[in-house]
Amino acid sequence: MGIGALSGYAPAIDDSAGPVKQLQEMYSSIYNLPYAPSIMQPYSFSLESDRSIYFSFAFPSIMDFSGKSREDSSKLDDLLTTHSYLKKYLSGLENNNLHIEQTPYARLTKQVQFDFYHTDFSRFTSLKDPVKIAIEDKYFNIPEDKIDLFPSKSAFLRGCVRISRNTKPIIHE
Repeated sequence: MGIGALSGYAPAIDDSAGPVKQLQEMYSSIYNLPYAPSIMQPYSFSLESDRSIYFSFAFPSIMDFSGKSREDSSKLDDLLTTHSYLKKYLSGLENNNLHIEQTPYARLTKQVQFDFYHTDFSRFTSLKDPVKIAIEDKYFNIPEDKIDLFPSKSAFLRGCVRISRNTKPIIHE
């Protein structure tokens, strides 16, 4: 996903994938949702774009992905395990232990950022509050005075990874 080979999800920002604005209006007016209706659509990450993509453990976009390596594992366990493995993998790339510096994967360490979100973020330094997504990703189009309407506790966001252009260290600690 970080090199654009597989798609994740991004907020729909226009009607190119369907009647997004009309659906959002219907969800707001007919269903009286207590939060802003956000519609996610498949999107491929590109370093040429300022748009982030999201991988949700509740709605994986990789067909062969099995979010459960153990029957008793939770989204939180899977998120923390993924963070740990990704951190080790990126460290190997950065130290050139994998000898793939001439491939697109080498760009992952310097140009791609991975942030991990879960509603139970306060217990783990590697996780962020999903509310920050509304603040940091302008494509969700949530006004600052309406951040409380962002569906931060939705199943999609309650265990997800944001992949974006790197503006900080390799991986959020």
